[in-house]
Amino acid sequence: MDLHPRYEIIGPIASGDFATVYRARDKELERDVAIKQIHPHFLNDPRRLDSFWREAQLLASLAHPNVMTIYDIVRERGWLILELMQGQLQQYAAGNPLPPEILRPALAGTLEALEFLHRSGITHGDVKPTNLLIDRLNRIKLGDFG
Repeated sequence: MDLHPRYEIIGPIASGDFATVYRARDKELERDVAIKQIHPHFLNDPRRLDSFWREAQLLASLAHPNVMTIYDIVRERGWLILELMQGQLQQYAAGNPLPPEILRPALAGTLEALEFLHRSGITHGDVKPTNLLIDRLNRIKLGDFG
């Protein structure tokens, strides 16, 4: 990956059918971030690209403690610059049932995010353990609005 004057890629976090997420360093603000990069072959697919930028606009319009925050976009690279999460609820469970002291706040945070979205006229449409993310304060945040 080419160097960028502001963002330094540290390494991959996750990859899906549509994009790869990298851990990166925002050199200007001196903080770690996540970069969601649309797969290169989608950069020439107007339908997929429009969906990607709509996700960015949607996230930018939302402000809730249980919804992931977007910081920036870099259109020419197909990047969404996002709040860095510590992991996914699914990873934390590691295939085991979650203890009630973890499950209760996870469900409450998820439901609060969904209630907020529904009041805003938004249906997430892809709520699953891999989209329930844990932030640095151990809060559940709903992500991946693609």
